[in-house]
Amino acid sequence: MTLTQQSLSNQQTFSYTAPGGEQSFTVPAGITCIKIEAWGAQGGIGYSSGYAAGLGGYVAGNTTVAPNDVLKVYVGGKGADATTLGGGIGGYNGGGTGAYNNSNYNGGGGGGASDVRYGGTTLSYRIIVGGAGGGSSGYSSSGGTGGAGGSTASGALGIGGNSSACGGAGGGGYNGGVGGTSCGSSGGGGGGGSSWAGTLTSTTLTSGIRSGNGQIIIHW
Repeated sequence: MTLTQQSLSNQQTFSYTAPGGEQSFTVPAGITCIKIEAWGAQGGIGYSSGYAAGLGGYVAGNTTVAPNDVLKVYVGGKGADATTLGGGIGGYNGGGTGAYNNSNYNGGGGGGASDVRYGGTTLSYRIIVGGAGGGSSGYSSSGGTGGAGGSTASGALGIGGNSSACGGAGGGGYNGGVGGTSCGSSGGGGGGGSSWAGTLTSTTLTSGIRSGNGQIIIHW
């Protein structure tokens, strides 16, 4: 876990940058409102295409909390690039795995979403989600960027490309991005997962700005 505390203009901040597992934030004494920023992770690159993978989205907003409450933090991992041996593995927290077709046209893995959960650890307790970028195709198409649109549907994680083709994988998000199409035609890149801010206030959503792994920053 990479955890940094710093003082910024009379604010305290924790920054979470390491993917791969559940992390925690305990609300300090006297704090009843926090700001959360979330960046989804980037997708991986298809093996033979050289096309860019999608970048992760960004979302921020404020939420009410109570002292000593515990929020669970999940930082999305970057989707792996494809190799001659197979499609790229999806990033931690929802990235789909890129497709493999025995012709080196293998799709990149989708990035993983970054989210914070309040009151529980299942997906239904997410209060903010930074959507991830999709993986690029192994043939002819770039990955989708992390989505900026909010959604009210229940969240599905990223879906891999067609198993007999070379599509890039979808990125994780509140709604996961869909895997790319077959490389017999145009070999689509995977779609980006959608970001979501739930009931947070003073929200900001931006698509396609984060490279590498995701990040969560909590301000109070």
